[in-house]
Amino acid sequence: MIDNYDALRYDLIKRGGLMKKKIAIGMCVVILCVAGVFVVNSLSSKAKEDQERAEQEKTLQEIISRFSYNVITNKETFLYTFENGAYQKCGTIQEGYPLELVNEPIDVDTQYFKVKNFDAYINIYDVDGVSKKFEKDQRYTRYVMFNENVKTPTPTQFYNEDDELVLTLDTSFDLPIIIKEDGKYGVAYDDTLFYVKEVESVYPSDNTTIETRKTIRTFTYHTVYDPETQTCASVEICHPIEQFESHLQYLRDEDFLTLTMEELELFLDSKIQIPRKTVALTLDDGIYLENSVPLVEKYGMNATFFIITSKVDVSEYMDSKYARFESHSDDMHNNYKCPKNTTYSQGGQMLCEPYDSMIADLKLSQEKLQGSNYYAYPFFDFNDRAKAALKDAGFHLAFIGQYTSNGYSDKNTDKMLIRRTTIFGNYPIEMFMDFCTDND
Repeated sequence: MIDNYDALRYDLIKRGGLMKKKIAIGMCVVILCVAGVFVVNSLSSKAKEDQERAEQEKTLQEIISRFSYNVITNKETFLYTFENGAYQKCGTIQEGYPLELVNEPIDVDTQYFKVKNFDAYINIYDVDGVSKKFEKDQRYTRYVMFNENVKTPTPTQFYNEDDELVLTLDTSFDLPIIIKEDGKYGVAYDDTLFYVKEVESVYPSDNTTIETRKTIRTFTYHTVYDPETQTCASVEICHPIEQFESHLQYLRDEDFLTLTMEELELFLDSKIQIPRKTVALTLDDGIYLENSVPLVEKYGMNATFFIITSKVDVSEYMDSKYARFESHSDDMHNNYKCPKNTTYSQGGQMLCEPYDSMIADLKLSQEKLQGSNYYAYPFFDFNDRAKAALKDAGFHLAFIGQYTSNGYSDKNTDKMLIRRTTIFGNYPIEMFMDFCTDND
């Protein structure tokens, strides 16, 4: 009996040991499973963190790579202000507009950058970087502001010279008037000449004390030639290179403004004001352009060349920054074809050319020049028929000569008879300087 009891006891103990082992093994399995889950979760969490860091680094590098001081909008987009901890829309800007960004600290949350000259930000993904700063046309800064301002409504809309809407800003501005056009005003914003059409008011303002011109002197030259290698017939129309260059150098050194034809027209219409040191330069015929065009480029002086288009091809010079080409007829630059009508007349062909033939010649000249709004009468010969033909052909201004010092024009001058001071090839530089500094 005892033996059986001992055997049973032994068996129970043995089974208990096995049970403990199973329990221990089970607990180990559970622990291992929990640990495995923890490890897996830890690894998963680390992988997620690594992925997030990688994505943040990618975003940061993308923002850094997109940042440039000089950018251009890649679509029509919004401008933003930063208020109450958030970016809010404050205007729109058209595609292709150049901007300069302010360099600020960049992190993964930086997508908006301050725009120089604007109280606004722009999204970095709405612009593309450019290699160099865009050169804005600062020509308007040479004009004299009017002593008048415009107050714009909210929002303010800014247009370019082609009447295309460029900027809309949700604020009002008080801006000095630079140009008075029909139905709009030229103003400066972001170092750019814009036009505003809708204004709340125009009011007096002490913007400038600069003295302005009331009249404008236009000079006319003809052939600029090299006396050592080229021939020229008459002192009245032949200018040695040295003479022409000395005039350009004087104008540059004295900081004269030389007007384009468009600017001259604006002045005669009282739409711009110009400083005292302002003249207009013209050259007739178009002979030896290889001498004169490089010189106006060298000295940065605007000059208008009136071209006989049947005799002179200006295609290689059309990209010139300072030389502009207008009509001197296509094939009507022929003298002693008609009866003289003044003391100085040379009987130029325009005086008696049939009207339809005259119009056809003018149109052909305009076509060859890829458009022309300004004209110089051949030999300075004109009559009422010639003036009427020019108007019918769409010309805005037409020029005669003046063999005296009175080459002035003003707002009361007949636009089809703009006077010019003729420069002779033997005039000393002192005479030219006196012409430039005459009081109007």
